[in-house]
Amino acid sequence: MREEINDKDLEVVAGGAVLLSEKRNRINFSTLGEGYTLKIPYSQANDEVVKLYVQSSGMNENEFDLYVKKFFQNKGWI
Repeated sequence: MREEINDKDLEVVAGGAVLLSEKRNRINFSTLGEGYTLKIPYSQANDEVVKLYVQSSGMNENEFDLYVKKFFQNKGWI
């Protein structure tokens, strides 16, 4: 039987991601279903996410989303 996959199910299949939007100056956490306006420039946010990614080896998508969110909150960037 053929079944359609909705957006929420597709996210589970595809995995999560920290998504940055330069145009909207936002950061979204797909596994958390949350998004925030950045209080820093996009380029700085992008650089920090890349650094955090390198430091986070072994984390799954949800753990990484939580790690980045907490880091950005502690800095006052979201």
